[in-house]
Amino acid sequence: MKLISTVLKILFPITILLACVVAIFLSRSLRLQNTDQIKFISQSEKLSSIKEIVNLPPFKNKVIVVDIWSVTCSPCLQQLKTATSFKKRLSTNDVVFLYISYNNKFRVDRQLKWKETIENNKLTGYHLEADADLYTNIWSEINKEKDAGQGIPRYLIVDKNGTIINFNASGLSKPDDFYQEILQVLNNTGSLSMK
Repeated sequence: MKLISTVLKILFPITILLACVVAIFLSRSLRLQNTDQIKFISQSEKLSSIKEIVNLPPFKNKVIVVDIWSVTCSPCLQQLKTATSFKKRLSTNDVVFLYISYNNKFRVDRQLKWKETIENNKLTGYHLEADADLYTNIWSEINKEKDAGQGIPRYLIVDKNGTIINFNASGLSKPDDFYQEILQVLNNTGSLSMK
């Protein structure tokens, strides 16, 4: 009986460790694939700033609506539920949506939750899971005031030249204001085809 108890004491932690390793492997290998509607920006490009991101080829000559969020942010998840209906108000190819998410790397299920959230909310557009360095750099670039903080969700609107026009847009919590802010950027870049 003592032998069985000793074996179990040794095997139990090893089993837990193996389960964690398998979960980490699965979270990295089970990836929602790019589709015509949902595209993932690979971090293999080693992006280091918001400026580099908004100047990537898919965003050339586009107004970019940036949504900074996380799978652990309840207000973010609530607002993402309304993203699809909000986008239906836009009838232009001149606007693209970019979702930047930072998810704690110590959370074993982070990437699975991230991709599940994207799929469940049908978040068409471009998606980037930022690492800690990129996330820190983004906040230092977009916070014009020293004490502005890193509250999420945070929305930015970038014009067709890659210039951030609105560093703190209304977002999906105020859809009518947000719509007008996007419309204003489109009007100022000579591109109006909205409903």
